[in-house]
Amino acid sequence: MIKDNNSSDQFITIQEAAEMFNKSVHNISYLVQYSRINKFYKTENEKIINAKELKKTKLRINNSPLISLNELQNYYDKIRKKEEEIINNIPNCNRDYSFLIFQKK
Repeated sequence: MIKDNNSSDQFITIQEAAEMFNKSVHNISYLVQYSRINKFYKTENEKIINAKELKKTKLRINNSPLISLNELQNYYDKIRKKEEEIINNIPNCNRDYSFLIFQKK
């Protein structure tokens, strides 16, 4: 886990995120690939830079991408909230049959 000096955000690798959120690496990579969450890189001077900003610069990065822990947490919180709203709007819904207890992993 890497903490950005300029903000209070923490950055983790895709592998670490998969382990923390009990998802597969593929699930987390999908979120990055389809811009559900942003991708970041660590520069030579230890600065964290967004991948979109990196394209504008001529910097070369040789390390693996990082993702924001806060951004990923907010994404999954939003998903859980939507699932709860759907379940709460279904009359006489039996949560045992909703498949919400199963991880997508």
